[in-house]
Amino acid sequence: MKIAYGINVQARNDPYVRIAEEAMRGPSKAASPGLYLVDTCPVLKYITSWFPGAGFKKETAEFRKSLDALLRTPYEDFRGRLLEGKAPKCAATSLLQTFGNSSEAESDIKITPATMYIGMLRPTVSTLSIFFLAMIFHPDVQAKAQDELDTVLGGGRLPELSDQASMPDITCVMKESLRWKPVASINLPHRLTQDDVYRGYQIPRVSIVCSNNRAILHDEDVYPNSPAFDPDRFMRDGALNTELQDPATVALGFGRRICPGRYMAQDMHWIAIASVLTTFNIIKEVNEGGEEVMPETRSLPGFVSHPMPFKCTIRPRSDRHIRLIEAALG
Repeated sequence: MKIAYGINVQARNDPYVRIAEEAMRGPSKAASPGLYLVDTCPVLKYITSWFPGAGFKKETAEFRKSLDALLRTPYEDFRGRLLEGKAPKCAATSLLQTFGNSSEAESDIKITPATMYIGMLRPTVSTLSIFFLAMIFHPDVQAKAQDELDTVLGGGRLPELSDQASMPDITCVMKESLRWKPVASINLPHRLTQDDVYRGYQIPRVSIVCSNNRAILHDEDVYPNSPAFDPDRFMRDGALNTELQDPATVALGFGRRICPGRYMAQDMHWIAIASVLTTFNIIKEVNEGGEEVMPETRSLPGFVSHPMPFKCTIRPRSDRHIRLIEAALG
């Protein structure tokens, strides 16, 4: 939200986050292929909403209200601050400077930052939840990554994006978080622009196909022992193995529907993972009886897949790391 509109969200119960969450429910549900009869019988889009089988029209009307709120509310906040001369540099101000203040440009200036925010909200939260889950089960991976961070940073600062080349272990943890439990098990539907043949199957032009991301990212020929969370699979001779398929090329889409924000998304994942491991230890929750609580590893259903809710303990590594956190928060 800060990148898109220059808005600092609240740590809890932020109204903009709530609006975005509500707006995401509709597209996440609608993106599931075959969920609605209209997907297989497009002529239904012409019938009235009271007709049997047209329940999707009532749902989409509600979806539209949420999306309209997402487009309107943060933009109105941004415009108000702009008129007061208080709008910080963000995507919305850059678009305004580039395209001007015409009514034609206003629609694009509304939609583009909103698309940026809504497109990254759930996938980023899901990827980082998967990372936390992996760290609970793999303290050895966590310790190795923290050793790298301590060596490069010297314990006196937080990581920066310019540190990426010096921290291959952190990059491997990020890659494996994308691969181990892909945020989208099935990719967005693609429509063929020409006839195709795949393994002897004739696929006519205009057919709708969806890639099985989970199967691709768990291909044993590419990623041996694929069920295991093993960041070292991306290393060879102490450096990143550039010959191994990067999970981001699948997890973040491809073809004409590739994620336009994929580079920013990877940078956000990397800096979040590096910052968390620099300052915190992630360990299993301990119950009142002194026993460790084992998290559930299953994922919730949905186009954007999240891990089942789980408990863990997130503890600052030392008093020095607490001071680093406080300094970063201002």
